[in-house]
Amino acid sequence: PAAGYCGSDALTYQVCDGPNSCGTASVAITIKCYPERAIGDMNNVNIIGQADSVNANCQLVGIVHGVNLRASSGGLQFVLMNNDGSQGIAVFRNTGTFGYTVQEGDEVVTRGTIAQFSGLTQLNLDTLYKISGSNPLANPAVVLRMDESTESRLVRIKNLHFVDATQWLPGIGSGFTVQV
Repeated sequence: PAAGYCGSDALTYQVCDGPNSCGTASVAITIKCYPERAIGDMNNVNIIGQADSVNANCQLVGIVHGVNLRASSGGLQFVLMNNDGSQGIAVFRNTGTFGYTVQEGDEVVTRGTIAQFSGLTQLNLDTLYKISGSNPLANPAVVLRMDESTESRLVRIKNLHFVDATQWLPGIGSGFTVQV
């Protein structure tokens, strides 16, 4: 198929079993489309908190923030933010890294499918490649509370302290609650 093409097509080729014995064969192919989108267009939720772009394929370009939360599992999980830091989305791949080592400040191209896991909107990766490194990171936004508008964004909450830090019990179950 031509460059930039996506969708369904058939590949027809010639098969020969000797100089005078040739025929044709056809194979159906599907090429997944990844329309280029802005992060802010793909991380929206409806009134009940469901991501409105679930199952959409897209290409997102942005700056890596944070560390690889799946490094020990051989996968990828980090936050991708637009250049001004106003929008972010989680990026996830269970296993496999495409040879990429997560480094804050890298500008990367990601392709995949939007999903939602435990309320978190994320891009499940099919492809990733690095464009450049050492790009500036977003400045944290000062917020008074966390809500959907702060998901996958770098934020700062002033005068925050833990009521009882001994309640932090990492590794038990799928999560825990800490009063602040």
